[in-house]
Amino acid sequence: MVQERLYRDGKTLDQYTGVVEGTLQEKQGRIEKTSASAEKAGQRGTEEGNISVAMLFLFTLAIFSILLLADLGVLLATKEELKAAADAASLAAAQEIFFLRDGRGVAQEYARRNGARLIGYSSDGQKVVVSVEKEVNYVFWGKLLSLPSTLEVTSAAEIREE
Repeated sequence: MVQERLYRDGKTLDQYTGVVEGTLQEKQGRIEKTSASAEKAGQRGTEEGNISVAMLFLFTLAIFSILLLADLGVLLATKEELKAAADAASLAAAQEIFFLRDGRGVAQEYARRNGARLIGYSSDGQKVVVSVEKEVNYVFWGKLLSLPSTLEVTSAAEIREE
């Protein structure tokens, strides 16, 4: 009878060999699973490429939309500034007319202070009509599409005696 040698933990050589063989089989199974996953990933890679192209398209569309909104914001802000300049110029000119002075110089000064240029002025002694214009500084689309770069606004003020 052959006596088996016991190691410190009480296991025999055959028991260690069985553990090692089991571990090798597990690792081989993992390798097979990993290679199968890699093959699937290779197939999925083309789908991810399609998603990347779609994301690039959506990203580009989003950037152009943001630039369009920026130009729209610049246009609306410039229009509001121009309205304020025209109103200030017409009211200042009407006040000058009330004191029997020429209102054109005052209207021009108020338009200039508000970043606009006086392009039209008329007065009949009771009513003042002022037209002003201002340059629009577009961000992207306005320049690209050659949209009108100046806005014009007209404002009127009337003298009422009560």
